[in-house]
Amino acid sequence: MLPRNHVHHPFRKEGLIVRLTHRGKRTSHLQVTKRFPSQVKERWSMDFLTDTLLLNGRRVRTDTVVGNRSRHRSLNGVDFTLTRTKVSASLEHVGKRGGYPKIKKVDNGTELA
Repeated sequence: MLPRNHVHHPFRKEGLIVRLTHRGKRTSHLQVTKRFPSQVKERWSMDFLTDTLLLNGRRVRTDTVVGNRSRHRSLNGVDFTLTRTKVSASLEHVGKRGGYPKIKKVDNGTELA
């Protein structure tokens, strides 16, 4: 393989543009550090899991809500289909029973679209 200068010199001599290789991704200067919750009911994380039954192969959906500070599972709804009305009703039930969090953290999955 030729050194870089030997390859670029003929291109520049003919007046052609030399394409540079893609440089690596640079780190951002504005980095926000995530703060760990200081209170028990400050932030909940919510996610959906899917599993398949061995008996008949049907998919089972699980809605899980976990408190980030206490790691206590507040909600675990299991059903074959979890519609938005079922999820919102179960969240309301947990909120009335134990209080609402300040922040609900969810991933950018297609479940909550």
